[in-house]
Amino acid sequence: MAMIAKREFALSTAHARADHWNRTDIEHSDTSRTKPRHQDCQRTRPHAAYKQTISLLDADSVASNPERTSCQISCQTIDWPIMPTEIHKLTRDQIPRASQVLAATFFDYSMFAFYFLDPGRQSQCLSWYLRNVLRCAVRYGEAYTTSEMSGVIFILPPDHTRLSIREHIQNGFLLTPLLLGFRNYKQSMDCERFVGDLQETLMKNQPHVYLWGLAVDPDQQHRGIGAALMQPILAQADSERLPLYLETHDERNVRYYQQYAFDLILATRLPAYELAIWCMSRQPMT
Repeated sequence: MAMIAKREFALSTAHARADHWNRTDIEHSDTSRTKPRHQDCQRTRPHAAYKQTISLLDADSVASNPERTSCQISCQTIDWPIMPTEIHKLTRDQIPRASQVLAATFFDYSMFAFYFLDPGRQSQCLSWYLRNVLRCAVRYGEAYTTSEMSGVIFILPPDHTRLSIREHIQNGFLLTPLLLGFRNYKQSMDCERFVGDLQETLMKNQPHVYLWGLAVDPDQQHRGIGAALMQPILAQADSERLPLYLETHDERNVRYYQQYAFDLILATRLPAYELAIWCMSRQPMT
């Protein structure tokens, strides 16, 4: 399950190249902030409960900053603010806050709409669900954030890219059938099983790093935070000669990840359902 949400990729292209030329790393951007995120969905995002939002591979708002750089993209000059940021490992006591901001981000994400057919139940349970996801990431893989928690990235290592049911239960998922409802729980398990099998088939049991999720606070975007979070993951994979793998449920993510040298290796749908999946991988750079 890759938690990736992306809307517009035109700005992403410009900003990624700007950071590549000026910072030797890449920044992600996404939706226009002038359009409400829930406009394309009949679901209404809970507002008060999720005041601190981190956008998972989501829209970067262009914030005012006296220190700016510019790049030429398709004969257009675009200015972007640049701000250095410090990256460190996400601690267990930061997980509750991180889960709330991820829940605000993913309320409209197609995979979670698929898991939680009832918007009311999704509002109540999504933060709990993502808190357990982060527990798994911290326990079995690695998760990083900024000093201000303006962004989060989490991965699973080559020897643990797929979690067992027992490991899910040990990290808080025991009540999932009750909270999702048994019908929704079956759908979620069908999805988890399918994407897990797909990852093993596509990567052919080759050791690789699983990019599970990346988030940037929409109020702190276009400042190099996403690039700063991605850089150590890419650098470590390159130094260890390991491929990276991800899947997304939004086709608009494909072009964004191609900026990081990811290749689209498969576009398919979950059998018996209409949930689309795009699978991508990135070979290590020399």
